[in-house]
Amino acid sequence: MVECYPRLRFELLNEEVKLLGHVHVFVSGRDLPFLEKKSETILKEDDIISIFPAVGGGKSKRLIRFEGTLRSIPMGLLVMYLEDLGFCTNGNNEVNGPGWRVRIERIEDFVLGSNRVGQVNYSIEGEEQKVTSLLEDLDKKLIRVGA
Repeated sequence: MVECYPRLRFELLNEEVKLLGHVHVFVSGRDLPFLEKKSETILKEDDIISIFPAVGGGKSKRLIRFEGTLRSIPMGLLVMYLEDLGFCTNGNNEVNGPGWRVRIERIEDFVLGSNRVGQVNYSIEGEEQKVTSLLEDLDKKLIRVGA
């Protein structure tokens, strides 16, 4: 399901790609852990999937959003760096990693006199600790490029 709806990855799965403990999935009204094949159950065309997060207290992870613009780095190289630090690109200029998601967009070149430099806007959202770590790791890669 997360292949079809990649934004659900961080809502449903942990870093080991296992269903989060507070999420309950029902297949046609039956709780997934009680199905014979559990998460390996083969769905039928008329099955109805219901997903319920826990309702109640507990410590929630603080989510943040960070936006910026990078100059002097080709969009393809930025995607490659993000893929090195994360999991996958979904084909829509989005890279998903453990606890974070980055959206990138090529924008109009920055012009200074007769010089033109490519630019990329990006937005990162996810768990505060994971986003902070990603930014630190990405900075190390960008230093090599001079962005």
